[in-house]
Amino acid sequence: MRRTSILAVAACSVIITACASTTAPASSGPASPQQPTASSTPGTTTIGIRMVSGTGNVLVDSQGHTLYLDDQEKSGTILCSKSDCTMIWKPLLLTGSRAPTGPGTVASMLSTSKRPNGTIQVTLKGSPLYTFAEDTASGQVKGNGQHDRFDGTSFTWHAATPGGAAAQPSPTSMGNGGGYGGY
Repeated sequence: MRRTSILAVAACSVIITACASTTAPASSGPASPQQPTASSTPGTTTIGIRMVSGTGNVLVDSQGHTLYLDDQEKSGTILCSKSDCTMIWKPLLLTGSRAPTGPGTVASMLSTSKRPNGTIQVTLKGSPLYTFAEDTASGQVKGNGQHDRFDGTSFTWHAATPGGAAAQPSPTSMGNGGGYGGY
């Protein structure tokens, strides 16, 4: 009887250990105190606000990456539509059928626009929102003040702010390859 009990306990330990190792999420370390204030819900695109040193409050996606808009698309016409542009400036796309969400007055400024390929992009006061490929960590604003040219259009990019305006480039962001194609 005692041998059966020991074998049963050992078998349960193996099963519990196996289940724990296959179902437990991997830890990515402690949460950063600068995470966006909004959380993501399946089927929505959530916009948050983050304070960035030297730039001020900027809008961020659900992963904390800065959102950008450009001067050339203020009318709502999407000009960054080909892969050479969208590989660097990634459109913030709406997934699911719900409207994009954001904190406070930001929520009332959010809408969507249909891209030339049929996907739905989130807009702020009609301007399409993008993330920048060189912002590899949350809280970076390497794209603020960038200038580039795609498909005959010269773009000037700015971090989006909670008031719906474009953030002015800080003196340090101007040295981040701000020339045309200076990535």
